[in-house]
Amino acid sequence: MFKSAANQFVALALSGILFVVEDVTYNICDQRAHDFEIKRLNPKIKVFRRSLTQLVAAATLGVNKELILDGNIIAVVYYRSGYGPSQYPTEAEWNVRLLIERSKAIKCPSIQYHLAGTKKVQQVLTQPGVVEKFLNGAQIASRVRKVYTDFGGICRAQ
Repeated sequence: MFKSAANQFVALALSGILFVVEDVTYNICDQRAHDFEIKRLNPKIKVFRRSLTQLVAAATLGVNKELILDGNIIAVVYYRSGYGPSQYPTEAEWNVRLLIERSKAIKCPSIQYHLAGTKKVQQVLTQPGVVEKFLNGAQIASRVRKVYTDFGGICRAQ
């Protein structure tokens, strides 16, 4: 186990980290703090900042499903964007997201956590009977429901 983790760390030093950012980023200060800390810890790790739109033309998959950007293998993808439909203005952005998901790169957050954080998924989970499908017992489901907030209708049709 340790040897595998060590090999992954060496591989990371020879590859890069991709920050998926918005086309126009207003929250850059904390993102740059991460960038500077990575450089401080290991200056050999390359950090890339690209929007989904920029990645459409720049990202590819290698023969072993490596995510490749500008000739560099990306080991970690850190999503700072892609949380709402407006960040996927065309089918091309959806396609590059699928390409990233199919790659061997570590995604942060994973697609499961990314989806769970969307308001629509959270709204569906508040509907009667839904959370019970995922929890073992009505008592546990009842305790979870106590921390819910009222979402109301997110879409006009609701």
